[in-house]
Amino acid sequence: MLNMKLTRLLCLAFVSMLFSFLFATQALALRIAPTVVELSTLPGEPVAGFFQVVNNEQSPLTLTPTIYEAVPSVSDEKGFASIVAPTQNSTLANWIKLDETILLQPGEKKDIRFIVTVPQNAPPGGHYAAISLSQPATTPSGSGAAIVPQLTVNVALDIAGESIEKADIVSFKTESGKTNFDKLPVKFFARLHNGGNRHFRPTGAVVIKNMFGSTVAELPIKTQDAGGNILPGSTRQYDFDWVGEFAFGKYTAMFSADLGGAGTKAASIELWVMPAGLLVLWLIIALIIIVILVLLIKRAVSSSSALKK
Repeated sequence: MLNMKLTRLLCLAFVSMLFSFLFATQALALRIAPTVVELSTLPGEPVAGFFQVVNNEQSPLTLTPTIYEAVPSVSDEKGFASIVAPTQNSTLANWIKLDETILLQPGEKKDIRFIVTVPQNAPPGGHYAAISLSQPATTPSGSGAAIVPQLTVNVALDIAGESIEKADIVSFKTESGKTNFDKLPVKFFARLHNGGNRHFRPTGAVVIKNMFGSTVAELPIKTQDAGGNILPGSTRQYDFDWVGEFAFGKYTAMFSADLGGAGTKAASIELWVMPAGLLVLWLIIALIIIVILVLLIKRAVSSSSALKK
């Protein structure tokens, strides 16, 4: 019975490993880099962009590009733009031109070139779009739903001209707004708003100091996710985790950020870290000391009364 169970477990493990390998192979079948293309130009001057596609399949692939407009997301503050179909009022999405189909041979690596035709009256500032490359739809057996594998390249274009540099710290607080903790970790949230007409990538950190003014932790802004940029007219949240084995007492967390042309802004909060177990221990010690003092005082009073008699 035990051998049969062991055999079943080994078979399940083998099947799981096989499926993991197959899905990993499929995920790596088509690669694209970079995922963000940043360009700059003058009004009326065209500019070219490039990205690379790699076909790791053993058969040819035909890719169909679709161009979307990228707009700041209203519901998501993680830095990811919303991808929508372009309209007549769209800018960059209507200016990008590239081949209607892209053919890749097995194992081929190809540089894809696209042209951005910028009108003479193009408004200065940031303009954003996305190029989605889709493969022919496939229908898995036993399913009526078609799957269209696709990859996306984000394109950010900066047009020279009048620059509006306006940004600020919307809020800086701990998780749930608490200021009293019994142990680490402590999570901080900073929300930054870009009110200008160009995207920027903030830099800075949360510096934590103890009650004596000594720095105990420095938590830099993480800008690797989605490029770290804040699009014009959007708010982005950055997370910070203060981890450690022990903390006790009053601390000051100072968040300072360089917001591009808007300058450096700062915000701070004060918090307490008071381990519950340590507080209970201190309370017990305090009670013992009080009891001892009371007993000593009573003994001293009794001794004094005895001497007077």
